[in-house]
Amino acid sequence: MQSVRLFPSHITRLFSSLIDRLFPKIWQPLMTLAILGVTIAAIILGSIQQGVAIEFTPPDRNAPGRVIIDGGGARFSADSLPSRGVPSQPIDGGGARFSDFDLTITGERSITSDGMECPVTALIPAANSGLTLSPYPRFFFHMPPYPGASVAFRLETETGDLVYATQFVPEARDGTYDIALPNTSNLPPLEVGVMYRWTFEIPEQDLMLSGGILRGEASTEFAAELEAAYPIQRVRLLAETGIWFDAISEAADLVRGDRSRPAYQRLWSELLQSVDLQKIGDRPLL
Repeated sequence: MQSVRLFPSHITRLFSSLIDRLFPKIWQPLMTLAILGVTIAAIILGSIQQGVAIEFTPPDRNAPGRVIIDGGGARFSADSLPSRGVPSQPIDGGGARFSDFDLTITGERSITSDGMECPVTALIPAANSGLTLSPYPRFFFHMPPYPGASVAFRLETETGDLVYATQFVPEARDGTYDIALPNTSNLPPLEVGVMYRWTFEIPEQDLMLSGGILRGEASTEFAAELEAAYPIQRVRLLAETGIWFDAISEAADLVRGDRSRPAYQRLWSELLQSVDLQKIGDRPLL
């Protein structure tokens, strides 16, 4: 049998031919998958930066007993407040629905003023009440300039018992302020399942806003979901679950912590737009 001798030039040409033949069959699909992966990653990162419009989802009803909140909406267990009775229909994943109990606090979230595009306004949903998970929540208000005017804030129980009161003179400029319940031994935390009424008054202008706040507690699953979320996603989770007071507080912290981040300012504006307060989103957050 005749032997075949391969010289270095023959070996080089052989390997070159093999590479030319194998490259389209092996490496080209891998390169296509790599390019597709990079494209998908870019789309995901872009969506994180740009986000989607926030949809604030308020609970349909407030409720008696303990307030258990999870990612499906505000869920209330009927653990009995004797004066409240028992809800007449079961709770579903779309939010709290209790036809027997409507604890919405009547009041005004804004006062219309002549010639004023953004009057005195409480940054709350149109229903004038909202949920919180915080034992010491914050309340946000927009004020046009009223030089020398003072602000009086009060928080009371539904029966009129005073919980907290403060008074201050704001800056004489257009902007959004917040009032925080102080986390001190002199002020007990808000009770879970209890509706409170707040008032925001400017005596010199004869203006007063009022509304309600109800504290709930997160389910184990929802608490873990919030803990794992990055800051912008966390604000969206809170808003979409109807936990307004916490959503706006955390969004404000992001803006104040880094005013150079456009994504934080967009988040703040979208949050206010979700409750039809978009004009205030463009005003200074002080």
